[in-house]
Amino acid sequence: MELPIKSSSKSEIRAVIRFLFAEKVPTTQIHRRLVAVYGDNVISIQAIRKWCQEFKAGRESIEDEHRAGRPIEVHTEENRRRVEKVILSDRRVTISEVEAATGLARCQIHQFIHELGFRKICAR
Repeated sequence: MELPIKSSSKSEIRAVIRFLFAEKVPTTQIHRRLVAVYGDNVISIQAIRKWCQEFKAGRESIEDEHRAGRPIEVHTEENRRRVEKVILSDRRVTISEVEAATGLARCQIHQFIHELGFRKICAR
């Protein structure tokens, strides 16, 4: 039997949980229904219980709340151009110097170097 819906987003699943919770459907039944529609790789029953508790406490939003921590660096064309400009201005520049000049993470700089076709920028 093929599943009716093959892929889903977190928000979609949470909206379904919120709807079924509002209809006073038990969490085990919510999980069974989600597995029947979305397959075995759906959210766990423990996570469903957590979201039901959140909605019971008065939460309205199904989106993740902002958390403190390191922000996600965006892989943009502008950042790529900045890395390329620093490298082309001095071919003997090190990764650490590129990191200091651009403020980007080392792993992201490595990825840009690979995408730009440079094999190494400095072998000091």
